[in-house]
Amino acid sequence: MSNAGLILLWNDVKTGREKNAGELFNATLAFYEKKVKEGVVDSYEPAILSRHGGTMNGFILVRGEHDKLATLRESNEFREMEVKAIHCLSGFGVVDAYLGKNVSEHMKRWAGAIPR
Repeated sequence: MSNAGLILLWNDVKTGREKNAGELFNATLAFYEKKVKEGVVDSYEPAILSRHGGTMNGFILVRGEHDKLATLRESNEFREMEVKAIHCLSGFGVVDAYLGKNVSEHMKRWAGAIPR
């Protein structure tokens, strides 16, 4: 079971870069499909959000083991996709996520920090 995740998130496509963004989206999904087959990630799920006035309008949640995701994030292939995303998406970012048993462990640390 996955204990970690990467959330690749964005706001909008930059004007004039729509074609690049569409191609990058498809290439990114193909990249993660390959990584699932290689056993590097457990799964991935893209999401497009309905318009709500906020600053996040889409994301891809990549699930896996913390160490494998950390290695993936440092790979040249990942970094190249990241740079392409920065060029064609506003508000692009990558955030680490706690999943599975790491959620309860994180919450225990959080609760332990609350002053008594």
